[in-house]
Amino acid sequence: MTELQNLMNEVAAEWAIVPASYPTTEGMTPEEVFDFGVRHSALHLAKSVAKIAKYAEARDHGNPGDLAEVKETTVKMFLTIIRLAHLQNISAAEIAELSPALIYETSNKGKV
Repeated sequence: MTELQNLMNEVAAEWAIVPASYPTTEGMTPEEVFDFGVRHSALHLAKSVAKIAKYAEARDHGNPGDLAEVKETTVKMFLTIIRLAHLQNISAAEIAELSPALIYETSNKGKV
């Protein structure tokens, strides 16, 4: 778990929401910075989903698609998600604690 928490901390430090990186955050309140972080993360995730859809659509038409791009995109999505978790003060330990129930809940939806 320490490795994941260290990665979360590293990503949060590298992708800090500061005016030097995101000029529009100048003068924002902490709540506005949080909202900016959530929105910005959602935009990155949307871009990533589009890249994965591009691969799937190419494959549906019998074209090879770019599997390397899917791999890179998957990692970037993971990094965005852990940044979003860190932004909400969700620790790696909390992710591990909450995950089993959410996996079970999701896998059993619609089952009788």
